[in-house]
Amino acid sequence: MEKGNCLRCHKVRLLTQHHIYPRTHYKDCHEVVYLCASCHIELEQRILSMEGSKKGIRHKLRKEDYYNLLLNFLSENVDE
Repeated sequence: MEKGNCLRCHKVRLLTQHHIYPRTHYKDCHEVVYLCASCHIELEQRILSMEGSKKGIRHKLRKEDYYNLLLNFLSENVDE
């Protein structure tokens, strides 16, 4: 992990890689964005909620759904 500006909150933090398209469903897609840990966790929770994850089973969404979720997430105002 390297320090940099989180793509969402813009704070200087250690950054983590978020795969735009989950590797569990799209193994050949390697597009990533860099988020701080707290923004990454929040985004992952939203994705799991959209996928309707129950008992560890994730339901695959269309690629454009993952992409649009990310765009909406990044465009939200973040509390300081």
